[in-house]
Amino acid sequence: MTKQNSGVIVNTSSMDAILCSAGTGVYAAGKSGVIALTKSVAQEYGHQNIRINSFCPGAFRTPMLEERFSNLSSEEKAKLNESYQKLNALGRIGDPIEAAKAVKWLLSDDASFVTGQNIIVDGGIGFRFE
Repeated sequence: MTKQNSGVIVNTSSMDAILCSAGTGVYAAGKSGVIALTKSVAQEYGHQNIRINSFCPGAFRTPMLEERFSNLSSEEKAKLNESYQKLNALGRIGDPIEAAKAVKWLLSDDASFVTGQNIIVDGGIGFRFE
């Protein structure tokens, strides 16, 4: 990227870096580090027309989330699904395509003046508390 004097990097963080949950200290610290690294290297390489941002996803129907659901009884699955929906301002778990579209935008020329940012795509979990 430095040789061609352009490029785009999108790092993946997590909502745990922002909200932090009990028992996720090491994971949250690592993902917080991703955000700090993103901001730092964006400053370092911006003058070479290299944009660097981080993406901070909330709950999406990924294989990891499905695995969490797979070991539960039907009643437990319903309760866990309901808890995700209550925490989420949009009232649902995201489709991975929605996450991909956010990253695609960050990689596109439409985001040509966006660098050093942490883009949160969480359906509103990050600001909704009950």
